[in-house]
Amino acid sequence: MALLERISIDPKVRSGRPCIRGTRISVGDILGYLAGGMSEDQLLNDFPQLERDDIRACLAYAARLAHYAQAQILGMTTDSTPTSASITVETGV
Repeated sequence: MALLERISIDPKVRSGRPCIRGTRISVGDILGYLAGGMSEDQLLNDFPQLERDDIRACLAYAARLAHYAQAQILGMTTDSTPTSASITVETGV
């Protein structure tokens, strides 16, 4: 299973926030715990339904989102050629 396949978005679950598949645990929750200093092992202990790859999927999702936002801010096209200095960022990812 590809890492990003572990992330699902369902408007009926957590108001459409990206969550780890089959759970109500959001990507933002996991990122917040990691940012707060929790280790992967602590997360796995506190949330036994998670697998280590679920945590990595959250990090991959955040990396993809950051890359997308950076491309939007820099006005990059699909061939990575700068086109403008637009600061518009779409958050509907």
